[in-house]
Amino acid sequence: MSATLEKIELFDEQVDALAEMLNHINGGNAENPLILSAKAGSGKTHVARTLLSILSPYSLGSCIAPTGRAAAQLRKSGLEASTLHSLLYKAIFDTETGKFRFFSKRNITEIREVAGDYIILDEASMVTYEQYSFIKTIGVPIICLGDHRQLP
Repeated sequence: MSATLEKIELFDEQVDALAEMLNHINGGNAENPLILSAKAGSGKTHVARTLLSILSPYSLGSCIAPTGRAAAQLRKSGLEASTLHSLLYKAIFDTETGKFRFFSKRNITEIREVAGDYIILDEASMVTYEQYSFIKTIGVPIICLGDHRQLP
């Protein structure tokens, strides 16, 4: 599979952030997250989109957000994104009617399959300590995006 990248323009700080993100993922650092904190409108999502376009031919990762609204904003920006809960839970349907019945928590193997080789966690300041602690057990590199001004 070949990848063609259109001309992508990044500011120097964004180039530095992209290099850090690539090093973090390629280094396989699952122990500590890489935190990219910057004010709204600074291009965090643009850098994440660039990262995914570079890595997509070689490895699969997931882009998640703590809320449906945040995930929808990422999708609007051109990223395939889902909620944290859709990573952790799966919908169970009635085999006869096809109707939704309930959500079931995925086991760690299923979560790893869905997560892929790395996780980009947008709006990281909205994730609880318990949620983040569980995300770390997945065992893949995590990149946390957020606005330090939005931290509680």
